[in-house]
Amino acid sequence: MKTKMRFSNSLLYLNRVTSEALDKVNELDREFIGTRNYMGVCCFWGDHPYKEFLQDLTPAERRRVHKHWMYAGLDFEKESRWHYKIIGSVIERHEKACTKTQAEMS
Repeated sequence: MKTKMRFSNSLLYLNRVTSEALDKVNELDREFIGTRNYMGVCCFWGDHPYKEFLQDLTPAERRRVHKHWMYAGLDFEKESRWHYKIIGSVIERHEKACTKTQAEMS
């Protein structure tokens, strides 16, 4: 009988790992940016203004935004209205602020 593995809202529980272990996980996850293997541990958004919306996300939320950007073909190193549109649609609590930013970019 097969059992399904269930994960919590976070892919990995990293609150109690050593800093050395966390550095290695971040390093590995950095290699996964732009792929389906991204775990939501490291930052994928560079130094763009939308980082204020992304830095407080859970790993699960980071994976959702990352996945939508990836499937939309967005460049992770650039900033556009579409980046904000996806953040606002995926992360409800940032919807109004992202909509305002999109309008300012037009």
